[in-house]
Amino acid sequence: MEEHPDELPVIEFEVPQPRSWRWWPNPKAAGYQGKVGLLMGIVGAACMIAFSAGILLVLAEAIPARRGTPVAGVSFFGMIIILCLWSCNEFCPSCGARIRGPFSRRAPTWCPACYRLHDAARIGELDLFGLRDWAEHGPIPKFLAITTWLAIAEKCHEIRLEPQEDEYRIFLLRGEETLEMVSPPAFIQFAVAQTAKSIAGLDLKKCDETQQGHIRIKVPRTVETDVVIEPGEFGQKVTFRFGDTASA
Repeated sequence: MEEHPDELPVIEFEVPQPRSWRWWPNPKAAGYQGKVGLLMGIVGAACMIAFSAGILLVLAEAIPARRGTPVAGVSFFGMIIILCLWSCNEFCPSCGARIRGPFSRRAPTWCPACYRLHDAARIGELDLFGLRDWAEHGPIPKFLAITTWLAIAEKCHEIRLEPQEDEYRIFLLRGEETLEMVSPPAFIQFAVAQTAKSIAGLDLKKCDETQQGHIRIKVPRTVETDVVIEPGEFGQKVTFRFGDTASA
């Protein structure tokens, strides 16, 4: 192969930030949408009350217009700013964490709280010659690409990724022999299953039922690979079953 194992890109996983509150609700924590929505609703209601009070006091001639008009104007623009900031946010449909803010250029590939996949573009063929290109997709596709690369290099016929209570175990099956890789962080198990589904063209929303798909891996010959996603006690199990890895 053109790539040498020593030249494989380093995988760095961004650990989710579970703290719900700092000086403000943590946008990278689950439930942020509900918390910040409540706070912005309270501020918006206060602005609306101030706007209405300013207009009514001016109309009733209880205060001069030069005092009531600025209060109403500031309150009105406050409501506009709140609506604009809220409309520019994008939230994770699973946990409510913010995945794109008003000043963000683009949404991240993964939810920072639950690691849900948001870029569901299906990839029909996994080209392991383009590992550096795969590195641009983020740590999870990079992790899957390197894992399958190592499995095919060792002439394995199957990869099993099984989430446990506190770890994420990876087994490579080669004939009657079973090899176990160093366990990656346990929190990536949901993202790995979502990525495998995306590559195989499966339904990302179905997490409680078994799904089977098919992908093609290029190393440089094409290895036909079956993908099985099935629910388990601690999360979704992912299995890759390779065709003829010896010729690849």
